[in-house]
Formats: sequence, structure tokens, C-alpha cells
Amino acid sequence: MTEDDLITLDKKEGLPDAYKRIMVEIALEDDVTFQDVITYIACEDRLVPFSPLVEAYKQDLIDGAVANNLSQEWIEMLKALPTQEEKKS
Repeated sequence: MTEDDLITLDKKEGLPDAYKRIMVEIALEDDVTFQDVITYIACEDRLVPFSPLVEAYKQDLIDGAVANNLSQEWIEMLKALPTQEEKKS
């Protein structure tokens, strides 16, 4: 990921107003680990009850899951998430 990519992602994730960026270690079931994985977490003073996703962001999640060959079960769970647009109708 380039620095420009990171700046773009920071903007999309609402850094620093809504989220902060941290680095984490990911451990998979097969003992594979990844160091310094970029993760965004909500700023504590900005936590609110669950708010439905906007449709475009939900589609980004689904597209990313498909592109990265995540399980069909995970993709179906993403598809079932409510959106703000659905809540309005």
C-alpha cells in the first residue's frame, strides 16, 4: 500500500474524527501470522449504537470479500447487513 493509498483510506474511514488507525498482529488458524496490519477502530468519544451502512460502503465490503476469495458464508452475512437506504423505506 502506498502512502497515497493510506491517505485515501484514512479519509474514507473518517480519520481522525471518527476512527483512529492502529497496527495489529493477525494470527490465522494454520499458525500463519501477519505483523503490523492496519486496522481502524472507532474513537471512544464517537461510539454510537449500531448504525446501518450506506449501500455503497456495503457493496465495497462485498466486492472486497469476493475479490479476496472469502467464504460464501461471510459474503452472505455481508449481503444481509441492513443499509441506511433500507431503513428509510
